[in-house]
Formats: sequence, C-alpha cells, structure tokens
Amino acid sequence: MQLVQRLRDQDPKVVRALRWLEERLAAQGYRVTTWRASDALALAPLLATAEIAISLLPLTPETRHVLNRALFEKLNRGSPLGAPVLINAGR
Repeated sequence: MQLVQRLRDQDPKVVRALRWLEERLAAQGYRVTTWRASDALALAPLLATAEIAISLLPLTPETRHVLNRALFEKLNRGSPLGAPVLINAGR
C-alpha cells in the first residue's frame, strides 16, 4: 500500500512525527511517499496511485479549499481497500 503525506512546513516536531509514522507503516509493509507543495512532482499522478492519502494541512486562508472535488476525483478508485481513503489529520 502507499501513503501520501503533504506537509505545509518543515516544523521539526512535524518532521519527527512523520518519520515515526513512516517507520511504523514501513514495518507493516506500506510504501510511503512524501509530497510537499514545493516539490516539482505533480500531486495528481501520486493521488491516482495512492491507496491512502493523508493531509496534514492546517486550515488557513491559503489552504482553504485545497481538499476539494477536483482533488477527490483524482484519488485511486482501484484500491484493494475498495474505495479511495483520505484522512484529513491537519484540521
């Protein structure tokens, strides 16, 4: 399985927490891919293959409506989980 994480900043506490989460998920067989807004890699292709997507974006004027219908339509529909999974842990 694949987990997609999106970070808004490089807060050391957030980075430590994500590394801890990545280690735990990798130990259970998950493949973890990280995406940041500053990455050159487009988000849409990543979402199309992800089985689980986790957003850690805080709710700010800049991030309002980032999680929208267009993003949801890009989520993987062929996942072994039976449906796309989006966990919004940032709000």
